[in-house]
Amino acid sequence: METRIESAKERLRKVRINDTIGEIEGMLKTVKNEQYKLLTDFMTLSYEDLDVYMDITKDGEYVLTVKAVSSKLIDIGKLI
Repeated sequence: METRIESAKERLRKVRINDTIGEIEGMLKTVKNEQYKLLTDFMTLSYEDLDVYMDITKDGEYVLTVKAVSSKLIDIGKLI
């Protein structure tokens, strides 16, 4: 009986972890989409040249990193 309970707890833990990972991945996709919309007002940028990462520090803080690679900036409607 104890083994069944432990097995059920482990399955539930894995489901919760997978749900959390899915939620974070969805959030990062949304952040990337919004950053892309914002940054294309200021630089020529392809979607593939934009990366969004999230790390968790040992103190439990979240660090969001956005990396955008572009060869041209846009200044009030003209390329720089």
